[in-house]
Amino acid sequence: MVNCYKFRIFSALLIFYFTGIKISSAGNIQDRISFKTGYSFSITQAGQSPFSETRRWYDRSINSVFFNLQYAQPIKKGELSIGLQIVEKGFKTSFKSLPDPIFEYELAYQYRLYYVEMPVNYVYYFNKNSLILGIVTSFLYDDSYRFREIDVLKLNNKTTIYESNYASQYPYFDRFKQWDFGINIGLSRKLTNSIDLECTLQKHLINVDTWNHKDLAYNLCVLIGFRYCFLSSK
Repeated sequence: MVNCYKFRIFSALLIFYFTGIKISSAGNIQDRISFKTGYSFSITQAGQSPFSETRRWYDRSINSVFFNLQYAQPIKKGELSIGLQIVEKGFKTSFKSLPDPIFEYELAYQYRLYYVEMPVNYVYYFNKNSLILGIVTSFLYDDSYRFREIDVLKLNNKTTIYESNYASQYPYFDRFKQWDFGINIGLSRKLTNSIDLECTLQKHLINVDTWNHKDLAYNLCVLIGFRYCFLSSK
């Protein structure tokens, strides 16, 4: 269940920041606002350390599209940026039984966690490249649990297949922590005056699972996409 009150507070703080930008910068504020979208690869780590065990990427990760709106304040040799970001994280797995003359099964499930985030970064320029360092605060506004099972029973020269497939919000709403916090590091490359190619890595420091199971633990997310200064006057 989503805590709407906390979500409204978090959203209000973001709106307050974006609407409270100094009026004196209005002449070139359009050059400081950018939009980024791309592909996200999210997986979990067993521990808080960046060197802790990481789940397999190819069959355990959640792959999705993310969106980011950002305002950047120029400072010496770089900029200070703050953004609003929507990203999907979680965990998935699947397995099946060994071949058997009587009974076989396949099972798959996944947790999908939907976050709104506020990344705050220092961006250092060098040539056409930029180094991105900062922090990210995340709020879990929704989740879903997807489950699929296929049972195959072979008796008396007859094969019977039972299939179960459903998706819904996770029934125990207090399992997932709503707030998460982490560090952000990345690189970007300027392609044109208004388009950058950007890659960032988010390592989170809070175990999102209050049950302390092995599936969900510490979020690790890679975001690859294009940043576009869609209001740029350049």
